[in-house]
Amino acid sequence: LRHRIEALPQPLPQPTQLPDMATPTMVGAFLGFSVQCLSNAVRKYPLYRHPWEHLLFMGGGAVLGKELMAFTERQKALSIELDAKVKRLQAEGEAKGFTRPNMQYPKAH
Repeated sequence: LRHRIEALPQPLPQPTQLPDMATPTMVGAFLGFSVQCLSNAVRKYPLYRHPWEHLLFMGGGAVLGKELMAFTERQKALSIELDAKVKRLQAEGEAKGFTRPNMQYPKAH
């Protein structure tokens, strides 16, 4: 029976995904490029009037996207750390008898 199970076709490997930081960086670069194109269009200039401005805005957007993602990750880590600290302090308080019977603690996500 084991050789029959091993002979079954294995699932195909999933396509490789971009690293977590690459997508926000590319989205930020695209938004920076779009802002510069929109700025030139509103002023009725040629869209690629100063190409170096497009590169500056793309770079700024890429940095902003990357930093926003890093900020979000740091906030998640701090939230997990804070939840663990609150649970530890609640347990210490309950061990010392500092609880109120009707006290409801918010659930950690």
